[in-house]
Amino acid sequence: MCLLVSQPANSKFDDDFIKGVYNLNSDGIGVMYAENGTINILKFVPKTEKDFVNFFRTNIEGRDCAWHARMRTHGDIDLENCHPYQVLSQEDGYPLYLAHNGVLSTGNAKDTTKSDTWHYIRDYLRPMLLKNPEFFMTEAFKSIVGSHIGSGNKFILMDAYGNQVTINRHVGVFHEGAWLSNTYAWDTTGTKHETRRYSSYSNYSKSTALSSYGGYSGVYGNYDAYEDEDFDALNEPKGQKAWPKESPLDRLAEAQADEEYNDAVDFACELFEVAHVAGFNLDTVSWDFAEDYFFYAGSQLAWGLVEAVQLGGYTEAELLAELLLPQTDTDDAEEVLDNLMSSLDAQQQEQHAA
Repeated sequence: MCLLVSQPANSKFDDDFIKGVYNLNSDGIGVMYAENGTINILKFVPKTEKDFVNFFRTNIEGRDCAWHARMRTHGDIDLENCHPYQVLSQEDGYPLYLAHNGVLSTGNAKDTTKSDTWHYIRDYLRPMLLKNPEFFMTEAFKSIVGSHIGSGNKFILMDAYGNQVTINRHVGVFHEGAWLSNTYAWDTTGTKHETRRYSSYSNYSKSTALSSYGGYSGVYGNYDAYEDEDFDALNEPKGQKAWPKESPLDRLAEAQADEEYNDAVDFACELFEVAHVAGFNLDTVSWDFAEDYFFYAGSQLAWGLVEAVQLGGYTEAELLAELLLPQTDTDDAEEVLDNLMSSLDAQQQEQHAA
């Protein structure tokens, strides 16, 4: 999971919000802020919810800063693997730090005690910026890095002068005046982002789940009929006529489709993270399959799948089969779904009985 936040000094987060962040991201918290030409980096691995809240109130609240709450996907749980990470040092002539939300495809195979972010900085960003540090503030840098890491990943970089750059800012959200990297790593209950959270998977009946099947429907129309660069990750363009842009209703439909695609990216990122934590190997499945599944199954069932994986309701083989449903016939999909939901219900009943 992880949550990355760009926070102005006047943002106000209540204890319920901070506790909710800790409950989903308890493996470390860190903050970076600039004062008088110096960048300050503070990190902490909390043992309790109270420790987390106290660190936030003492070191983050009221600051113009960027902060990060960690849920480990790569590397050890320790201070070194807490964000922010150093990109360039004072000895390099330009102190620069970075915090990251997401899972990078570049991984951490060279040293599994370090995170994927640590490796990405050493292998890509540091060589790129060492001789021209201020390049990080250019549109070219944001475009190059944003394309390389994909929209499921977000970076915030900050220098000692308070210059702050957010990579893939467009796929984040705003809450209490602050920019947040996602909606899946904090409790959105009672906020305008609430509809993007998932409820209990067991609350969905078979009829509700199956009613979501049948392709890309509703306001988005038949997806395959359109060419749009934002959807290249899902399917090869079919060559049909692009959406007309004359009508306000057409523009509204396009904007809604873009937002739905961003939800699909969030879903894919979260699913791959929880699958990694569960010890599953999804190397044979690309994010395209996960994003396809989001549109095929619908938002409710897709986010229910994430929770089901977290609850231990899926084996690796079952999850792979579920992600391949968009490539199967409807009858096959119904049979697989019946089996999977029966398995999950049985497991949840066993948990409740225990």
